[in-house]
Amino acid sequence: TVTLDSILAVPAFAATPAAKSKSVLVFDGEYLLGFGPRTPRAARDLLLAAYPSLAKPDQRSNSQ
Repeated sequence: TVTLDSILAVPAFAATPAAKSKSVLVFDGEYLLGFGPRTPRAARDLLLAAYPSLAKPDQRSNSQ
């Protein structure tokens, strides 16, 4: 299992601005890359995780 701590332990990644500010989104790879019926929801969840201000009030509690 990949954790935020294991990602931040990789020197090449630790040097990035995202890692330094701990602004890293962690998602299940199969959820994002397992193309199928869940793909639109995965894209929406990723968008809302990156830009929570874009969520409609009824979506704010449903995002990851």
